Amino acid sequence: MTIIVINSLSGQTIAINEDSQTPIVNENTTKNNIYLSAGSTLIFSAFTLNYERNIFNRPNSEWNIRGGWGLNAALWGIVCHHYLLDICYISGKSNHHFEACFGVSMLFDREYFVYYKNDPDLYEPFSYFADWYPSAYLGYRYKKPDGKFLFRAGLGWPEQFGVGIGFSF
Repeated sequence: MTIIVINSLSGQTIAINEDSQTPIVNENTTKNNIYLSAGSTLIFSAFTLNYERNIFNRPNSEWNIRGGWGLNAALWGIVCHHYLLDICYISGKSNHHFEACFGVSMLFDREYFVYYKNDPDLYEPFSYFADWYPSAYLGYRYKKPDGKFLFRAGLGWPEQFGVGIGFSF
């Protein structure tokens, strides 16, 4: 994990040549993505603001680390904040890509926490207000290798059936 963090902070994207094990820097790939995803099912609706950083790159695929924050609202009116941290695999040539992400997400019921935090008889530990879930995503991504526009559509948690738009730099 330390290597991933150091590499993402260094600003370099590494690609491995298929014929040798010598790492080379790929200058055509954007290293950062910011996008807003929105999705829904009949029970939940969610939107998430995401930031992705490229950590490993090959000619037709890449690995990104993604962090996000958003709101998740149930049909019956409970609104929770959600946070996610995922590893994403993106594969494809030219503009059209397959995307698969997996990681962890946390739902935090802030309204419940604020209501009960000042009453020692009702207050529960932090774990009562936060629920941890696996997060996953499968979908389609449109992005040119050196382009700025990003479009996503797919299925996952916490986004559910959703679409996203954003930009790369």
